Amino acid sequence: MSEKCGRKIFGFHGLVIMVVAVGALAVAVSAATGKPGFGGHMGHWGHHGAMTQEDMQDFSEFFVKRFSRHIDATDTQKAAIQKELDSVIPQMMDLHKRKDAVHKKMIAALSGETVDRAGLEQARKEAAALAEEASNIVLRTTINATEILTPAQRKELVAHLKKSHGG
Repeated sequence: MSEKCGRKIFGFHGLVIMVVAVGALAVAVSAATGKPGFGGHMGHWGHHGAMTQEDMQDFSEFFVKRFSRHIDATDTQKAAIQKELDSVIPQMMDLHKRKDAVHKKMIAALSGETVDRAGLEQARKEAAALAEEASNIVLRTTINATEILTPAQRKELVAHLKKSHGG
């Protein structure tokens, strides 16, 4: 795992971020905003350049380790949650590439002699579809990962989120 994982990076995204390791949400935000990487929400994981599969892997490992200690997760649970997160990284990388293509379309639509309104609208629709796809992955992965936890652990996680995020 890289050294960059030492930063405090919890944001308002709460449980979704903690369980899904931000990958899906990052793509959704960046697809909708056209900003590179994580759209500015998650420190320097992808914020200043292209997000790589290694970045996503580092981040997911960091998050599993970080949130697991708050709920006393077993090694078996940590491995199962990590496996769940690992399974969506290729999908997230694909969404990220498609987001980059939409971003290029937006730039092209703004770069001509006149603004290509139809091109911008099409790119907006594509970005919204990518955000929806990412949101579906976030939800599915969140459900799958939290079902690995016991009801008592989920309660501990929610209590921690409320405490640390003012919920």
